[in-house]
Amino acid sequence: MSLLNNNKMAIIIIVIFLILCSGYYLNSSLGSFPDENPHLGYVLDVAKNGFPDYAGGKTYNSIKLNRLEHPALYYVLAGIIDKIAILLSSSLYKTLRIINFFISSLTLLFIFKSLHSFKVNNESIILSTFVLISIPMFVLLSASINNDPLMILGCALTFYGLSLYYNDYSVRKTLHYILAGGVIVSLTKATGALSVVCILFVFCIIENKKLIIKFRQLKCLDFIYILLSMLCVLGYYLYMHVTYGKFFPAPQGDPSDWFHAAYPDAPRFTKMEYLAAFYQSNLSTLLTPYGHKTFDDWNIRRQLLGLTLSLLPILSFTVIYKKIKEHSPQWRFIALSLISFTLFMLFYFLTIHSLNVKTGYTGAMQARYFFGFLPAMVIIYALALQCIKNNIIKILLGLLISCTTLLSFYPAFYPSVIKIIHPYFGQTNINSVLGELTKENDFEQDFIAQYNSVERVDLNLATYARKNTGTLSLEIADQSGTIIAKSKINISKISDNAWLEFNFKSTPLIKGSRYILRLSSPDSTHGNAITWYAYKKPNPYPMYNGTIYGPEELNTKQYEGGQAYIDNKSAEATFSFKIYGPMWSNPFNN
Repeated sequence: MSLLNNNKMAIIIIVIFLILCSGYYLNSSLGSFPDENPHLGYVLDVAKNGFPDYAGGKTYNSIKLNRLEHPALYYVLAGIIDKIAILLSSSLYKTLRIINFFISSLTLLFIFKSLHSFKVNNESIILSTFVLISIPMFVLLSASINNDPLMILGCALTFYGLSLYYNDYSVRKTLHYILAGGVIVSLTKATGALSVVCILFVFCIIENKKLIIKFRQLKCLDFIYILLSMLCVLGYYLYMHVTYGKFFPAPQGDPSDWFHAAYPDAPRFTKMEYLAAFYQSNLSTLLTPYGHKTFDDWNIRRQLLGLTLSLLPILSFTVIYKKIKEHSPQWRFIALSLISFTLFMLFYFLTIHSLNVKTGYTGAMQARYFFGFLPAMVIIYALALQCIKNNIIKILLGLLISCTTLLSFYPAFYPSVIKIIHPYFGQTNINSVLGELTKENDFEQDFIAQYNSVERVDLNLATYARKNTGTLSLEIADQSGTIIAKSKINISKISDNAWLEFNFKSTPLIKGSRYILRLSSPDSTHGNAITWYAYKKPNPYPMYNGTIYGPEELNTKQYEGGQAYIDNKSAEATFSFKIYGPMWSNPFNN
């Protein structure tokens, strides 16, 4: 804790981070974040029975069996805290999110310690950690009930151990942190364990001869630590396999099983098609906050964050070159991080591509699966910033990163602010898509006006992780079918999994009357089209309705003032939309 006591900068960064976490915490109901209800189901199993119920455990607030196949460490930790704090009321379960506030604060602390071991200056430390807290999903996950933050902490410990090694600290100290990190990720999440395996594999190859010499410095007690760590992990997985017949058990299958059951003839991607979708989806989920609700965001924020992160490869090779010239071993840390990340992404891609070949499922392409490498990203960014001598470049990078961080407050706090400044009504929760919008069909959503005029409508759209072309048209029609407003947008400018804003001249509405949103694209074809997100109750896989299998029914409200139609036929769903009233107005006062 001496780092925090002596370094006000670290405290300031952590306070900013916690403020961002608080925004997501306060503005999102329980179950809104990725897989939050299934995670909570296992946590409550521990609070009641001492261990996750991998045989018959239920998702929280659902009759559905749990589907998560994660190891138990996070659930045991959170469940014990839940039991000690006596958070036995459902109204208090949301406070379990605060556990990850502290876990991610520890991650930031060990990143700071890593940067100090590299003797990075304060300016570079501030800017590099700003990059991390500008990544919305790092903050959002830190404000949720989820095992990702604990996995990231384990990887941060591993990278801290490596930073000690490459800065000539005691090999014993290095070993202890690597062991601690390895045990944490192995007992928390498979993707985290794969990250550490890739890191240590590359580390052993790069440092093979030196490691033999370093190992001679170890004491007998250190080998006992190694043995105990291995026994801890092996013992856990042996128990799981003996008890449940699997190393990663779960009471039911995952979304790929449901998708295959619903769409057995779904088209399979070629490797190149899948690679393009893989890139687009990971990029989108790296730059954009997401979950079982949609988050308002600014394109400019995503663009600035994308630019900030796109500089990382250039900065990485620049700092490697400079460190080699300085005969500093630190270049090997950067090379190790880049090679192990590449190896991880290769395994990740091949694994989920084989899933697509087997089932046709196109999910599981999310950037958070490689978040174990975020601590290394911060270290590399800091080392690169420190190597920059040109003051103009320093100032420009500082402005870019600072603006990106400042704009990160928008998606975190938007809902509470916008409802005062520019209120809206509509459907913001999503759980399905209803197919491509092509020239052969129209998507429609009716609604009851809550304002006396409309100037803006937002729709939540997806591009299927590809670049599409054509024109998108949104019309507002009254009950007689008369078009009262129309707006067109170039499809190529649409971002994947994001709200798209349509602006109109101020158009009068009759409050309480019914109107129709009509979305069409006269030149879109299959494979070159977007889709409009929808919310379908009870869930998008009807064959599982009334059973304990399939996805949980989200405990969220569905817009009751209208429904979705495709070619004038009810889709038994509601498209996701927001209709804004006049600035500084309230729908109940109009």
